[in-house]
Amino acid sequence: MRGTASPYQKNIAQLYADFVQAAERPEDVPLLIPEFRYEGIAPKHKYRLDFTIIDPDTMDKYGFELSPWSTHGQLTGVKAKIQKQVNEELRRTSTRR
Repeated sequence: MRGTASPYQKNIAQLYADFVQAAERPEDVPLLIPEFRYEGIAPKHKYRLDFTIIDPDTMDKYGFELSPWSTHGQLTGVKAKIQKQVNEELRRTSTRR
């Protein structure tokens, strides 16, 4: 499990680890990846999900996000913008998710 500040991620990851360890065939349990980043371990990343599940039989991937954009989103250059511009940028970026 990766280090995270989110108690929700820690709890879900621990429940998953307990579930896998108790499984009769752990290798058949879909893989749960916390903090899945589309660009690997690069420090700067454009997209990431709180969790991604990979089905071991089909290799299908399912991702989900627990926290809202308001806790992860970031705007740059805010000091040089008027409030109307900031609001519009927030509106555009928060609906893309």
